Amino acid sequence: LAGDVQRLETRVQGNGAAALSVMSLVEAARVLEAARVFDLVHADWIISSGGALHDEMPSATVMRDALVQLGVPGKQIVLESSSHDTHDEALFIAPMLKSLRVQRTILVTSAIHMPRSLGTFRAAGVEAIPAPVREPAASLPRIQRWSPTGPGLLFSSQLAHEFIGIAYYRVRGWWIS
Repeated sequence: LAGDVQRLETRVQGNGAAALSVMSLVEAARVLEAARVFDLVHADWIISSGGALHDEMPSATVMRDALVQLGVPGKQIVLESSSHDTHDEALFIAPMLKSLRVQRTILVTSAIHMPRSLGTFRAAGVEAIPAPVREPAASLPRIQRWSPTGPGLLFSSQLAHEFIGIAYYRVRGWWIS
């Protein structure tokens, strides 16, 4: 699985609905880092965030399930599964942090996405400590990252998405440097 939103999902219907969802490499990298940071700082909470695209299971749920498999107690994971973008996440998570009485926040997301995420959370009143996750494509040789191959095009499209996203969020007043 290569993309941030590409996910294999199987639904079984009949006597009961069941879903098997396999996260993307980017989601997996974020989950591994979140579990590592959780253990490292003895955090009280993890907020797993991200809504569903189309009829998929929300990213928040998929990542929560993986965090539990990695040993994070489910009772310490709070879900935010309504957001559709980073702006929504910041707006929905800011009041959650207040209600949980969180004093310090560590933001775990991909390195490419971190600048836009931090600025968006700042605009929502949340000062966060960044914990950037290395992009799976970042380990590719430089020539493959920038060549017109599948991984190269994915990497360059992620960069373009973030640069355009920052400009758009700044114009909307949703991003503070």
